[in-house]
Amino acid sequence: MPKDWKAITDDELLNYDGAITAEIARYDRIMTMKMHNALGDVWGGLFDLKKTLHAATEKMEARLVEADKTQQKAAASQTKLQRVTIWLTVVIAVSTVAYTWITWQSVQAQREANQIQREQRTAESTNKPIQPGAPVAR
Repeated sequence: MPKDWKAITDDELLNYDGAITAEIARYDRIMTMKMHNALGDVWGGLFDLKKTLHAATEKMEARLVEADKTQQKAAASQTKLQRVTIWLTVVIAVSTVAYTWITWQSVQAQREANQIQREQRTAESTNKPIQPGAPVAR
């Protein structure tokens, strides 16, 4: 049996079939030490995992805060855009009403002008002078 316990292989430990109590006790201590070292490695890995998860969580929280700020800015921009859209809609509606009224007044004026021209032609054909200030027949 080698003096250094790290030089003993797992096969030697698991396949020992002797009855020497001292060697059995030594192998038991070696197996306990290997288990202790393995559990230490597992603990170290879990500690590293915990640190990694903590760092990832902090980064995610920072990104969530940044995303929240971006969303708030977008909401403010959306509100402004909606207000401008409403005002433009109102302006277009008022402009449409004004255009319609102006067009109607233009049509009325054109009808009156056409009526005056008809009356003037009628008066010319009968050689009857039109008296100023006389009401226009419609």
